[in-house]
Amino acid sequence: MDWSAGPPFTQGVPYEQMGWLCWHCLVERRQQPRRRDVLLRFLHALFAGMEGVGLNAHECALILEWLTEDPALESSKSWTADPLESALVRLKSSIADQRPTTWLSAQTAHTIVAVQQEAPASPATTAQDADTLAALVQHLAEWSTNTAAVPASRYGTGWRYRRQLLSLTDHPTVLSRQSGPFHLFQCRVSATGQLVETD
Repeated sequence: MDWSAGPPFTQGVPYEQMGWLCWHCLVERRQQPRRRDVLLRFLHALFAGMEGVGLNAHECALILEWLTEDPALESSKSWTADPLESALVRLKSSIADQRPTTWLSAQTAHTIVAVQQEAPASPATTAQDADTLAALVQHLAEWSTNTAAVPASRYGTGWRYRRQLLSLTDHPTVLSRQSGPFHLFQCRVSATGQLVETD
């Protein structure tokens, strides 16, 4: 089998292959998300050019907590320009109903990221969360302005264009060093947290 272009399941998709993954990335990142986990979900969806970001109830609870922990966020420039009140209602109903997926539009994801960038430092935000947020903000700005003058005639305007911009960035980040989003599959676990073998 010829794998010169990578394994067949990753050919033609915007995700990098990952090697060894920790227990959190394999199992806990969807049931016990950290702020950077949700930011990475935003990155993956926006990098791939999806029209929205699908979040589970746990991730919705984290975003809701993050957006409501400081009442001053509602008067921030980004929130005022694109109000998030309807998104808060959707997040609350998703949590109450324990929905497996709630979709937020790409524009709402952009607004949430911009609001968090404007937010003052929070004790609940770790240094890794702040680094991921700063990198995401930087790359979103690069993608929208084409800072490296990547030719659309060669790379188009989709994920290949965004991957090329990541490789040419003047300020490498933790995200650009990984060439962008990476494929994280979700392991199946039992109610007690034990890995379940797949067929």
